[in-house]
Amino acid sequence: MRSHCLLPCLLAASFATASLAAQVPTSASPAAALAGRGNSSNWYPFGAASMQYQQVHSATSFSSGGPLTVTGLSLRPRSNTAAAIDMELFMADCPYNAFDAHDRFADNVVAGTEVNVLLRRRVSLPATTNVDWLLRLPFDNSFAWSGSHLSWRLVNYDTYNGGSPTYYSCDAFSNFGNWTQSGTFQGCSSPSSTQPPEHLVRIRGPGATSTFDGYSYVASGGLPAILMIGTAPQAIDLTPFGAPGCVLTNDVAGTLTGTTRNDTEGSVSFVLPIPRARSFVGFTFQTQIAFYQPSANSLGLFFTPGSTNVLGNNFDVTRIPGSVGATQGSVEVQYGLGIGLN
Repeated sequence: MRSHCLLPCLLAASFATASLAAQVPTSASPAAALAGRGNSSNWYPFGAASMQYQQVHSATSFSSGGPLTVTGLSLRPRSNTAAAIDMELFMADCPYNAFDAHDRFADNVVAGTEVNVLLRRRVSLPATTNVDWLLRLPFDNSFAWSGSHLSWRLVNYDTYNGGSPTYYSCDAFSNFGNWTQSGTFQGCSSPSSTQPPEHLVRIRGPGATSTFDGYSYVASGGLPAILMIGTAPQAIDLTPFGAPGCVLTNDVAGTLTGTTRNDTEGSVSFVLPIPRARSFVGFTFQTQIAFYQPSANSLGLFFTPGSTNVLGNNFDVTRIPGSVGATQGSVEVQYGLGIGLN
């Protein structure tokens, strides 16, 4: 029996392929977004409250450069239910790269280049279950991107959908760094510790704040604690100094002091702002926490394991969230949505 579907089916298949291919951006930033998902997600700018959100992209962050006539902005949504957002979108050339972006929105716009590319209206966001380029915001007015640094600003006037807050997240790239335990030393306890001390790190990148947590497991709290920051790992046995089984794991170039909390972990937290300087991207340093308790041993100190910390990567994307109607926001360097230009 002869099939009558051959030509129509071939045509249908070709149109489906063209439609799928059309969803792939002409250029993406950061370039890694073209290959796959980022290392984070972001409710901004479609979060639970109205907001103004600007993002700055270095020219070198794009997978391919300009000039390009941009007719739409594509995002990679995570798993979301459908939503409808009252919004408008602006796009402009930017005088600064992402690392040097300003907190004042107008400063990140080359005079005369900003275009209201998507006029204010309620935009339907699709229900999604993956991170493909399924969210494309088609422009009312195209933008002639010169190939320079780029900024775009979305004003979300209303994220409340049917009386309930909207949480619509998209794929993002963050300046999260990484940390690993230094060496094999597992920490040394006080006789009053319920388990060996621990050291956990939340490491970010330049321009952000990292947190260093210590757990003495002396529940009464009130112990003086010292965060020891070093530039090189080492392993000095402190047994001869009166702390048997304890090891100093770095060269102690600097310190921060604190006091443990009265909680079950006997915890302490240290906050360390990282300077906003490119030279710190990928910088590696060491940390360890010591707790002072005279009854612990002859030295009066017991220690967590050490940590080797690497500051976050440089994606050349920066976000500046702020309030609707405000002239400036809060600069969060090396953190933002992966975008596609079509």
